[in-house]
Amino acid sequence: MSEDARNSVYLWVGGLTFFGLYWASLHFEVFSGVSKIWLWPMLGIVTVINLAQTSWRFWKRRASEADKPSQN
Repeated sequence: MSEDARNSVYLWVGGLTFFGLYWASLHFEVFSGVSKIWLWPMLGIVTVINLAQTSWRFWKRRASEADKPSQN
């Protein structure tokens, strides 16, 4: 399986999992007892961590590609 196909499968599975968990949390009212004082900051922290990890991986990938000779 090519890397692009594997990444596409991961994206679909991750998206469907996120949607399923979101729907289940709404259906079973998982977050109804959580104070809004805690909910939004925790969501913000998770978002910042996710963006930092994505940026770090992108930077590492670009740095490793700079070491390789050009294919042109």
